[in-house]
Amino acid sequence: MSVRATVLSTRGLIIAGIVLVVLILTATAAVALWQRDGEAEARGTCEASAAAFAELSVEPDDGALEVSAEIDGLGPGDVWQVRLVQGEVSLIDGERTADDEGEIDLDAVAREAAGDTFVFEATGQNAAACRVSVER
Repeated sequence: MSVRATVLSTRGLIIAGIVLVVLILTATAAVALWQRDGEAEARGTCEASAAAFAELSVEPDDGALEVSAEIDGLGPGDVWQVRLVQGEVSLIDGERTADDEGEIDLDAVAREAAGDTFVFEATGQNAAACRVSVER
């Protein structure tokens, strides 16, 4: 193999490696966060549970904020400890059981406050943990 062919082959391998790393990092990003029209949303995967993911959204609603959180990909009947917080104020804190579709849905009304961080945390019986947050 000539020196030129070796250089081209090595350059091709380096480029392919970089592309592969970028694809892996993009595909396994733990949290997607976006905001539109006063609405803030986040989605994240759950540690120790390959199928489960959590979502959190906060949106204006008649002078207050509608806060929705969800865990999906659970087993029906799975029991989780959940906590939904606005800044230092607990909106929901307790135990919830997944429905027949393997979901836990939470809804709360919160006061309108700029700059608050909303956090949704959940822990399953098998030590699986989910956490997503948004700032509004």
